[in-house]
Amino acid sequence: LNIFLPVFYKSEVYGYIAFTLKSDVKYILDEKMEFTMVLLGQTLNRLRLYDKLFKVNNIKDLYIRDALTGLLNRRGFEQGIAKYFVDGHTKENPIAVASIDMDGLKEINDNLGHAAGDEALKGIAHCLESSLKEGEIAARIGGDEFEAVLVLNSPARIGQFIRTFRNAIKKANAENRAEFTLSASIGTCEVTEWELLMECMNKADKVMYIEKKTKKHRT
Repeated sequence: LNIFLPVFYKSEVYGYIAFTLKSDVKYILDEKMEFTMVLLGQTLNRLRLYDKLFKVNNIKDLYIRDALTGLLNRRGFEQGIAKYFVDGHTKENPIAVASIDMDGLKEINDNLGHAAGDEALKGIAHCLESSLKEGEIAARIGGDEFEAVLVLNSPARIGQFIRTFRNAIKKANAENRAEFTLSASIGTCEVTEWELLMECMNKADKVMYIEKKTKKHRT
C-alpha cells in the first residue's frame, strides 16, 4: 500500500512524501511524524524566503554568508582565505589581511536604535566591497568587525585599498542623509605562509586598534 502525504506550510504545498506500508501496519501518522512534516514544511518555506530576500542561488550561501550585509561570514572567510594557499604558501602573489572595525556602532545603536546600526553596518560593508579588486574577498566576522584579503600584485595595493575605502566612506557620508556618520579603523599585514597567517591577523588587529585609540583621543 502506497500513501502520499503533502509537505506544506500554511497554504503552500512544496511536494509530497511517499510511504510504502506493510500489510500489517494500520497507522502511519503519530505526533512525531506530524511534527517532522510540519518542521520540513517550515524549513522549505524559510529557504524560499531567504531566496527571495537575498537572491540566494546556492543553498551553500546560507552557510557562508552574513545575512545582514551579504558579505562572507566567519565560516566563509575561513574557507575563502584557505584558497589563496597551496602547500603552505601563497599561490602566485603574496596577500595582505586587512582588519577593519567600524567606529561608533554602540553609540549609533544606543542613540538611534539598532535599525540605524544595521544600516550603518550595511553602509560600511558596501564601501568595503566596492574597494576590492577581482580575486579579493571581504567578510563580516561578527558585530562591527570585518576582514578583507588583498592580493598584492602591485607594491602599492595596500595603500590603494586604504585610500579607496576611505574615499568610499567619505562619499557615502556626503550622500547619506542619515543621522549617523560612517567611520572605520584599519590595520593590515602581509603574509606568504599559512603557518604565519594567525600571527599576521593578530598584527593587523593591533594596528587597527592603535588607530581606533588615536581617534578616541582626538575627540
